[in-house]
Amino acid sequence: MYLTSNTYQIARVQDALLTACKLANVFLVNGIAVSMVMKYADNIVKVYSTSVAMLLTAVVSVFLFGFNLTLAFFLGAT
Repeated sequence: MYLTSNTYQIARVQDALLTACKLANVFLVNGIAVSMVMKYADNIVKVYSTSVAMLLTAVVSVFLFGFNLTLAFFLGAT
């Protein structure tokens, strides 16, 4: 059985949709898992985890995107 160009395009679209659905499910499951953990975490743990996530994001942004860390950022982070 030979695939025509039209059938091949349909197969590619189906593969893309399947990949998008799989990726969405991964994000959904991770989001639900994080929300379940954060629901039962103490408020102090929530504050520290948010602060650490913000600082790690800033450090990664410096290397990946050339983000300039300013004094205002440090004052806001502390």
